[in-house]
Amino acid sequence: MNAVVDTNIFLDYAYNRRNGKFAFRFFKDTISCKHSIIMPKIIMTELKRQIPIEELEKIILLKLRKKNKIVILEETIEQTKRAQIICQEKQIPFPDALIALQAQEAGAIIVTRDKHFFFDLSPLVDCFKPEELL
Repeated sequence: MNAVVDTNIFLDYAYNRRNGKFAFRFFKDTISCKHSIIMPKIIMTELKRQIPIEELEKIILLKLRKKNKIVILEETIEQTKRAQIICQEKQIPFPDALIALQAQEAGAIIVTRDKHFFFDLSPLVDCFKPEELL
């Protein structure tokens, strides 16, 4: 299964936050070939603002790359335009709209805890919390 993992799940894992155990188990399953991660570049940008990239590489990205379990996606001009329309119509953050569109086009689910995905973007893409996939 292809999954887009939202920023909040990476942060749960990296900082061992309250739900970190579920993020840890999800990434463990991914590395053991249960999932593949599709990462929109905008998620990488969001992560870089919150975790030094060297730390992120050390924590999880290197493991995913070694197992060929992660693909970084660049956004297209068309996706950007569509995401702008969606974020204005639904009054949600632009990154969330773009992530949902990219997940939809990649045939991926979204692993998140962000309410915008569950309430506003579920018509576009299926969304799950990590514990729902274990």
